Amino acid sequence: VADFYRTWYVPANAIVTVGGDVEPAAVMARLERWFGGFPRSSRPVRRTIAQPRVERARRVVADPFARLARLRWAWHAPAALAPDEAELEVLCNALGAPGVGRLWRRLVHDRELAQRVSAQASGARLGGELHVVVDVKSEAATEEIEPILAEEMTRVVEEPLADHEVARAVTRREAAFVWRLEGMAARVGTVARYALYRDQPDSLAWDLARLRAVTPATVLAAARRWLDPARRVEVVTTPG
Repeated sequence: VADFYRTWYVPANAIVTVGGDVEPAAVMARLERWFGGFPRSSRPVRRTIAQPRVERARRVVADPFARLARLRWAWHAPAALAPDEAELEVLCNALGAPGVGRLWRRLVHDRELAQRVSAQASGARLGGELHVVVDVKSEAATEEIEPILAEEMTRVVEEPLADHEVARAVTRREAAFVWRLEGMAARVGTVARYALYRDQPDSLAWDLARLRAVTPATVLAAARRWLDPARRVEVVTTPG
């Protein structure tokens, strides 16, 4: 643990982001005052580690604190800001957006089997995850839901999304970009994230451009690369 800390928690591996009504020279002077006395260090070399190959697995977990059953399907996904990340974000919106997502409509509105549906892809430096989660109504059973979930997840790897599904997801994502820029802390965090994952703090325009370039065909290709049912982990949580 000590060796890990001494390797990674060093000034050469840190990012400092400052935002607000400040003078750059004054900021640099204060940074020098607060951090200038730290001993000089070297930035550690990062290894590129391939994601492990996951074989299909299923686990049933009894949770004594759960009030409802929960069905979760998960896959590996791309790293943050990597190719296919934007496409899978659009796909998750098309599946799980409240009120309009395919799974939400079928399981919450039409069949009334689920209390809630969510689909989310999240990436970090070395890789990411995509989760589809269904909270099952107390009077329903996971056995009723799994065939519908399997049908919809098969559908997204066999046929492209509709144009309007992609357009709606892109619009929602763009709106999230704008909302994120309203607060100073969020702006600073956005700049720091791009610096961390791309070494390019001014990547916002690039990020928007790759989002706007998403099409039904690129979503289909990404789904086929990542959502292999043989690489899926299923976890069923049952109320204790």
